Amino acid sequence: MDIVVVIKRSMVYSILIACITAAYMVMVLVTEKWFQGVLGYRSLIGSVMVGFAVALGFTPLKELVQRVIDRIFFHNSPLALAEENERLRQELTRSERLKAVSTLAAGMAHEIKNPLSVIKTFSEFLPERYTDPEFREKFTRLVTHEVHKINDLVQRLLDFAKPIPPRRRPTRLSRLIDDTLEFLDEALVRKQIRIVRAYAVSDAALVDPSQIRQVLLNVLLNSIEAMEKPGTITISTLGVNGHLEIQIADTGPGIPKERLGQVFDPFFTTKATGTGLGLSVVHSIVTEHGGRVTLSSALGQGTTVRMQLPIAKEEDADEQETARADRG
Repeated sequence: MDIVVVIKRSMVYSILIACITAAYMVMVLVTEKWFQGVLGYRSLIGSVMVGFAVALGFTPLKELVQRVIDRIFFHNSPLALAEENERLRQELTRSERLKAVSTLAAGMAHEIKNPLSVIKTFSEFLPERYTDPEFREKFTRLVTHEVHKINDLVQRLLDFAKPIPPRRRPTRLSRLIDDTLEFLDEALVRKQIRIVRAYAVSDAALVDPSQIRQVLLNVLLNSIEAMEKPGTITISTLGVNGHLEIQIADTGPGIPKERLGQVFDPFFTTKATGTGLGLSVVHSIVTEHGGRVTLSSALGQGTTVRMQLPIAKEEDADEQETARADRG
């Protein structure tokens, strides 16, 4: 509802209730005096009965006057106003969806345009330089690279737009984290990044291991790429409000406060390269698990990502680990 209508309605109803209350009190006093004069009674019980009799007509009178006020001042009944509010809410929801689609379309067009420009430029020179083996080698290498880039972008967009329903099972988060760090070992050594682990004694969560591994990979890659000099990434698991929380804190440059509200928006990135879909996919997957992801950051101090996931029984996770070892 328009804020002006809300204010006007509140003021009119406040005045209305005050007037009706005053009229009610006057009616009680006048009626009681009348009954005392006619019947000659002066008992407390009689006064209460008179007040109760007058009160019976208070609510119907108030509702009648409210309907009249609504029609005079707002040209609608309360039901019509409620329907109008619902219509406006639906229009706002549609507007937000269209805005999200517009952002996605603009971001995807921008990300695809650069690889296509490279392919177009080399394709135009191909007929006249086809006999040049060096050009053909460069053409093959660059076009293949740009096509893979477009394919990766489309796949990330599909992961974001239509995530696969998670196939949850009790899983030790510490094992997933260690496996992901092992995969990233070369990048960590190259950039001289130290890893500090602080795992909870019990860190079994009810999750889809492959999807949460993707979440960890996206977050850790963001931290690694953001750190331009040797630093530290601290990874912790702990119980919070009936959930298991993963905290990944880096000592990178941090994110400006005014940009923190955009970090989960598709195609938003603070890096020179990248699609800007990594954290959007993280948010989508964690939400699909019934969890919650938040991010805090300070310039010059680093960034911390917190992900809360459903907890699982420790013994169930042990059984899963044993079964997986037997199959291996």
